[in-house]
Amino acid sequence: MNCGGFTPINESNEKVQLVLDSIKTTFETETGTTYDIFSVHSYKTQVVSGTNYLIKVHLGSDTYAHLKIYQSLPYKNKIPVISSYKLNQNKDDDIC
Repeated sequence: MNCGGFTPINESNEKVQLVLDSIKTTFETETGTTYDIFSVHSYKTQVVSGTNYLIKVHLGSDTYAHLKIYQSLPYKNKIPVISSYKLNQNKDDDIC
């Protein structure tokens, strides 16, 4: 891992899916769409004063999005927030 950089790509796990689930309603509001499928395909993390997650999200069929989500340190007791996102991605696109 590069100091200050993102980790290599990881497969989905329950912890990251919970982070993603916590912002689903906000994401649907921002995009004006509801999603029946909203699951982590893969992800990278970066430790800062909290954690940045770059997540490749499966939205159903061959549709994916890339989300950057920031989770502050636990003692701050704040929910994760969406930093940015890219729609219309596909399964083979690099997470960025």
